[in-house]
Amino acid sequence: MQRTKFLELLPTKHSHLFKVKLQLESQSRVIGALDTSGGGKFLTNRKEKHLYKKTNSLGLIEKYHQEYPLRSGMSREELKNQSGLPGPVYNLVIEALIKDEKISQLGPEVLVEGYQISFSPEQTELINNLMERFKQNPFLPPSVKECRKDVGDELYNALLSLKSLQQISPEVVFTPETYQKMVSEVKIILKKDQTITVAQARDHFGSSRKYMLAFLEKLDSEGITVREEDVRRLKE
Repeated sequence: MQRTKFLELLPTKHSHLFKVKLQLESQSRVIGALDTSGGGKFLTNRKEKHLYKKTNSLGLIEKYHQEYPLRSGMSREELKNQSGLPGPVYNLVIEALIKDEKISQLGPEVLVEGYQISFSPEQTELINNLMERFKQNPFLPPSVKECRKDVGDELYNALLSLKSLQQISPEVVFTPETYQKMVSEVKIILKKDQTITVAQARDHFGSSRKYMLAFLEKLDSEGITVREEDVRRLKE
């Protein structure tokens, strides 16, 4: 049984048009062309239509960026479903687009090469106002619910994606800088006193029980601390 190894894009005299060469175990052949302009359509040779459907994977990603400008990228699974391509064929198309530097992969997401989230002046003002609240009270910041109310779900999720905020539980979020400062200080306390309670952490940071409970549970989940009844110790 023949097994596909990879797909290769061959340049033509047109900068936006590439021949698509399929490499098989025993042969290689040009199966169509990839038009990267506009819709980004895959144009199959008539005799290859049984193997490859028309695809507009690049265009689908561009459309996704237009519809959801505050999201870093489109999930590969969603793109696969929208493209209508069989799994092996879809993987080859994506690998070819990545190889040709038309798209990038970021974890489980794909995005047009060079795409970056950008904010409007109005959105920037909302973000600045929210971040000022974190600055004023870093250890007792707005809750996740308050953040979503202040800037909206899409803008809040963008801040998480850009790592401007770090959500540690369904209700609690800190800035990454504050979170790392808290981790460092708790480690110092534990090296000196061996244990720490939720109440002690609350008093040390001038925070609340809800925030410190979520924080210490996060440390447990990251393998930094271990819980023993009502206290935490550094995990050995």
